[in-house]
Amino acid sequence: KKDSAELLSVVINPEACKSCGLCVSNCEPEALRSTEQDAAVLGKARELWSVFSSTPDTASETLERVAEDPDIGAMAAILLSRYCQFALPGGDPAEAGSGEKIAVRLALSATEFHQQPIAQRFAKSLAEAGDSVASLINETLSGTLAVEDLDAVTEKLRSTTSPRVDLQDLANSVGDAASDHSIDTDYLLRLIDLTNRINTSHHQLVAGKHGLGRARYGLAVAGGTTAAWAGAFPHNPFQAPVLIDMSGDAAQLSAGLIEGHLDETAELIRLLRLARLEVDQPDGADWKREALASLRWQDLSAEEVALCPPLILIGSDEMLAGQGLSQLIWLLNSGLPVKVLVLSALDFGLLDEPTNNPRAGLGLLALAQRNAFVAQTSVADSAHLGESMLRALGHEGPALVQVYAPSPERHGFAPRQTLVQAQLAISCRALPLFRYDPNAEGVFGSRITLDGNPEDGEQSVSLADWALGQERFASSFRTLADDAATPIPLHEWLQLNAKSRTGKTPYITTLDDDVEHRHAVSTELAIATGECLANWQTLQELAGIVTPFTERLEQEIRASVAAEHQADLDAQKKASDAEIREIQEKTQSEIASKIRSRLLQLASQKRD
Repeated sequence: KKDSAELLSVVINPEACKSCGLCVSNCEPEALRSTEQDAAVLGKARELWSVFSSTPDTASETLERVAEDPDIGAMAAILLSRYCQFALPGGDPAEAGSGEKIAVRLALSATEFHQQPIAQRFAKSLAEAGDSVASLINETLSGTLAVEDLDAVTEKLRSTTSPRVDLQDLANSVGDAASDHSIDTDYLLRLIDLTNRINTSHHQLVAGKHGLGRARYGLAVAGGTTAAWAGAFPHNPFQAPVLIDMSGDAAQLSAGLIEGHLDETAELIRLLRLARLEVDQPDGADWKREALASLRWQDLSAEEVALCPPLILIGSDEMLAGQGLSQLIWLLNSGLPVKVLVLSALDFGLLDEPTNNPRAGLGLLALAQRNAFVAQTSVADSAHLGESMLRALGHEGPALVQVYAPSPERHGFAPRQTLVQAQLAISCRALPLFRYDPNAEGVFGSRITLDGNPEDGEQSVSLADWALGQERFASSFRTLADDAATPIPLHEWLQLNAKSRTGKTPYITTLDDDVEHRHAVSTELAIATGECLANWQTLQELAGIVTPFTERLEQEIRASVAAEHQADLDAQKKASDAEIREIQEKTQSEIASKIRSRLLQLASQKRD
């Protein structure tokens, strides 16, 4: 089809690139390549970026079409939109290959994609309401001039010598003197005030002071590692208003911020409802108008609450699931539409003094709240992360999305290995993927989906294999000595009970140029490996995939089916035995009758 083609370009942003190598290692071979930077290379990159920036944004129809392609997916399609992609534009002091920044960028891109059409529909509703009230004002003003007798109007206009006519004189000359051409002043002022407020709100929503319109969401960032790059003054990497909290009360502050969002939304809904009242003039309009004066956000319908810009709370598991755990649990039960993005380091309590660390089990702990949307996802599976964020935004209440956010600098690996480490975390069950939607059909377990995880039979790595690739866990390994006490492979050690493990040394094996290396694993890491597998089994049980109850039920069903089958066989055998006896008796009777008849015949012949 002529002129139907669209430009697809891969362009590096020279103002944001940090030479982490992730794009090169994760794209198709030869799609991109690394090169030494010089003035010519940098100048060419800036020129290409300038050309790319001047092209139109990708059409929404294209995004929707591309998102349906299973080989591309929704998240990749979303990032084709410049507005969504630049929800986190770059230029910040985050480390190269930062897992935190990747997770935040994907989450905010999905948020921008989700909220844009909602804001546009809301703006359209406001514009239509403003037009309706403006039309009502025009009708009210024009109604003061009686124009039923057009002949009289024509005669008056022709008899007027002035090129302009005063409407008041015209009304007096052609109208009925007994008619009332006055206007209710309070009514007219109310309509004018209403249309001005609607128009002002519409302008703020679509344009505002800077021409960008109202932000589609708000941000709160809890202190800690995330604030180190997200809150570095004056480099603000976000396209939305953001609050950086260093007090440890980010959850409470988020609740206050979203209350402000909801109150503002309630005010806009009040304007829409007032406009409908004035246009429709239903019975009881006066007392309905008075009732709207006390409208609160709790009085809004679910569809109206969905118009509220969400509040995204971002923070590390140390801040939100550690010292702020009690506030986080309160927030998940508050019913407020706050969406929490927890960036997990997955240290499993191996780096500090042994404590009762709730962070490793945050996903299961959030599940227990039952009424909040909960997801565990990964930057290694951008489609799962994007879908999880979209569903969290679509949930009318609170939501928690936990993402493993590898840090090359803090965790000790090459920046280009960020996504590799994230994928290993899925494979070893350090942070398995799952989603829980409290609004899904069925019972609790049927609302949990474990899609995206490797099958148990496909699992080839353990938590220890994942930890071996990070310098932060170096103290948990040592080369297996020849005189080590009863060496045993880690997966076999995990099958033993606590008493049988005593005196045995668990180890894992790696290959380097076909040379086998054995690494002894610390008891703490070995136990953490077992706990990860136990958490995975718990998720499987909760989702009803593999549980002792289903196995017992299966055995009972098998036994019941076998008993019914045996009963059918016995009934058939009994029926067959009776039929055989009947045939035997009939045959014997026939044989006896024939023998008797033959004997009588022979006896008769002998007498003859």
